[in-house]
This record gives sequence, structure tokens and C-alpha cells, in this order.
Amino acid sequence: MNKLAIASIALVALAALTFFQLNARRSEDTEQPKVTVELPKIKSDQVEELELSAPDKPKVRLVKKDGAWRVAEPVDAKADDNAVNTAVTKLTELELAGVAATLPKSHEKLEVDEKSGTHVIAKGGGKTLLDAYIGAYKSGSSMVRLNGQDAVAAVRGSIRFAFTKDVKEWRDRQINEVPAETVQQITFVNKDGRLQFKRENDAFVQVLAKGEKKIDPLDANKVKGVVGTAANLSATDFAAGTETPEQLGFTETSGTVVLDVKNDKGEESQITYRIGAQNDQSYYLRKDGDDVTYLISAWVGGRLLSNREGLIKKEKTEEGSRENPIQVQPNNIQNMDQLPPEVQKQLMQQLQGQGQQPQRMPPGHP
Repeated sequence: MNKLAIASIALVALAALTFFQLNARRSEDTEQPKVTVELPKIKSDQVEELELSAPDKPKVRLVKKDGAWRVAEPVDAKADDNAVNTAVTKLTELELAGVAATLPKSHEKLEVDEKSGTHVIAKGGGKTLLDAYIGAYKSGSSMVRLNGQDAVAAVRGSIRFAFTKDVKEWRDRQINEVPAETVQQITFVNKDGRLQFKRENDAFVQVLAKGEKKIDPLDANKVKGVVGTAANLSATDFAAGTETPEQLGFTETSGTVVLDVKNDKGEESQITYRIGAQNDQSYYLRKDGDDVTYLISAWVGGRLLSNREGLIKKEKTEEGSRENPIQVQPNNIQNMDQLPPEVQKQLMQQLQGQGQQPQRMPPGHP
């Protein structure tokens, strides 16, 4: 190869190297485009449907009909307004704190992938308002990935708990709710016999039928407490629908509780509960005029099956002693599942410190 050819090759190589170095410098001097996530602005009155798919839980679909929310899947039932309103409120409060990740490899770690994320689809007005995966709670923010995007948003506050629930927690568990002071009379009929008590001012006295024995001394405060329980009654769960009649235990001899109610307008009504069989730590219960079969705690079931022995006034002993334990209904913190997980954890620790063993950890608990 002659000297001219060698010089030409060297010149071309030098030019190429110079071009590469110039481009590299320009690339360093040019600011890379910043990755952002644009979260939708949602108003509460826009949301008409929610589709929720959480890990290890059945898909739940909630729809708004005539201004009221219902569970449409996997069952058709009235929805818990508090649970739905909490979820909708969280959608209206989405506030971007920053971008937590930009690459797909981070999705699993941040729990916003299809396997571990809670998939939330909100619809309204015939269009999709939000389609996103809600994941882990880290450093005061929730990880959120809009479906179809790689970037993961850090959204201020804890929000996953509002969408990750069992089916029963989306259902309305309120069986009955009337002011206790409107109950004029309560009647128990069960295997131990019949007991009836009527209101006299702010107390209850026993009503005796022919041949019935007086409870002496009567614990009137306990009767009043049972009236309060029956007047404002909530379920812990619902029958699965696969139970046999024998398992449900509703027969002609099932225990019943009848409340005679008179409201402030003078209108009278009657509420009848039928208590079925005991199922582990629960009792089956039905309310006349309601086609739902509920589960109530064994503690509540025991109160609704009150008998003579249980209503006899015992000699007063120190509250909290073995003879007179403090009357606390276990696991009856209303709407605990509406609280952020960090608050739930504190409450559960307090319960355990008081010697109460919760049956389950609340949804969304870290």
C-alpha cells in the first residue's frame, strides 16, 4: 500500500473520531427530557363505576344506580357507602409527589405490576376516568402506575387500603339501625323459654305472662344494653349461599328477638330477628323482610339469645375482675378498613395489648 493510500485512511479515521467526539459532547451538553406522569383530575360526581382487582381477591365491580352504590360483581348486593365514598375520595385527591421509577424492571419491586398491583378502573359518563395499578406504600407515598405506561408515580399519602378489600367489606353490613330510645319493648323466645321487657321511662321492666317467673333481682342495665345491641346491629360477614338448611339452623324452634319500636312521630313498627346455628365464632341471622342471611359475632349472638340466668343481677364486684369482666365486643371497631394501614396497625397493637386477639388483620395491613 503506497503512502498516499495510508494517509487517506488515516485522514478518514481522524475525521470519524472528531465527529464522534463532537456528537458526544453535544449529547452531554443537551438536557435529557424529564419523565413525568400526568394524573387525571377526577371529581366525585363523575365516578359511576369501579372495577377493582386486588391480589388473591375476587374481582369486584361497583356501580352507581339512581344515586346509590351497589355491588354488581361477584354478587348483587347493596354496597357499603362508607367504603365506596372512601375509595372515590381517594381518586379525587391524587397528588403527584414525584416519579419513583421509569423502567419496567421496577414494577414488581414497587408492586405495580399486573401480578401484585391492585388494578383500579374508574368509569363515568361512558368513558374511563382512571386505569391504574396501585402498589406499595413507601416514604409517605403510594406507588401508582397508569396502565400502559412504564413510569411509576409517587402519590402522596396511603391509598391502596381504600381499594384492596374482601367482597364482604364492600357490602353493606348494617342489618338494622334505629335509636335505642325508640325501642318500647323487647321479647326473647329461645330454647330457654320466653322473656319480655317493656320500657318504663329510661329503664326496662319484666312483663310476665301467666305461669312465668319473675327474674329477681333483674339486671335492668344489662337488658338496656342488649336493646342497644339489637337496635343497632351489624354483620361480620354473610352466608356463602352454599350452606345446607341444617347448617343454617333456621327452624320453627330457632331463637327469635322481637323489637317493638315507636319513633318520634308516634309511628309504630316491629323488627324480628331469627337466630340460626352457630358457625365457629359466628351465628347465622335473618331479619324478617330482608332476604339476606347474615353472620353476626358469637358475642352478639349470645346477647340476642339472652336467658333468665344471664339477666339476673349479680353481686357487684370490681369491674375487670374474673366475676365482673369489662364488657367489650371483640373486633368491633367500626369501619377499621377505612383507615390508613399505619393507623390500623396502631389500633391492632392496642387491642392485642388489652388482651384481645383479633380474628384477622385488616385489609391493606402492611
